[in-house]
Amino acid sequence: MVILQEQSIRPASDDQKFTDSVYYYAGILDEEIHKANPNAKTMFYMTWGRDNSRNCDMPTGWSAPCGYKEMDNLIQSRYMTLGEGFKATVVPVGMVKRYWTENLTFKDYRWDVDHFGHPSKIATYAAACTFYTILFKKDPTTISRRFNIGIDTASNIRASVKEVVFNNLADFSFPKEETPLITPTTTGTSVTIYPHPFTDFVNIQTEDMLQFIKLTSMSTNQQVSDHNGLDGYSFQLNTSAIPPGFYSLHVQTNRNVSKILVEKK
Repeated sequence: MVILQEQSIRPASDDQKFTDSVYYYAGILDEEIHKANPNAKTMFYMTWGRDNSRNCDMPTGWSAPCGYKEMDNLIQSRYMTLGEGFKATVVPVGMVKRYWTENLTFKDYRWDVDHFGHPSKIATYAAACTFYTILFKKDPTTISRRFNIGIDTASNIRASVKEVVFNNLADFSFPKEETPLITPTTTGTSVTIYPHPFTDFVNIQTEDMLQFIKLTSMSTNQQVSDHNGLDGYSFQLNTSAIPPGFYSLHVQTNRNVSKILVEKK
């Protein structure tokens, strides 16, 4: 996974600037990411509008709305455009801030540490909870660590992330058309995984004789499935009982061992 984030308010610039200087270069980066690793996943970190309308200074030749909501609306829309355009995943931290500021009030709330929108410890925790939810597709209210943030504040952050992100996970992912996941091995052969991402089952096909397959959860580091004593070139793994998320697939053949990052939807 590679996470991309623009300068904080450039996504809120006018349409032509966004197209020529944000979307265009995001495309170049996305292309380079997939050249380096065809199985890589691009993610876009959605930031937020600035609270202080007097401090939305843009570089020469740029312009953007100076009100928080107006700027934030554009930033949200533009990051969703990037996600859809490049069939990527959006990490909607800015939406969590908007929800929080509109629905919650308590005395120790402070998202920004300055008028440039740099995040406070509380905002950083909210961002971490948002990334956790997007990456592992898990309910953030189950997170126990709060990193010296007040109990009520941390609980409100996690509840906000659940409401905005976990309850709407499908809204932030724009999957590519399903294609087999093909991973080369050290001996010049390959392992093919399909469909990918998978749901209730996944097929593993190799050019060498299969011996052993193991599936391990990336979020818990627990083994969820293993099959020994295989003796063919393909195997269908039943994944209906495991939760959505990312997994490490360990495939051993008579000639090599491969570890592959896979995803269940």
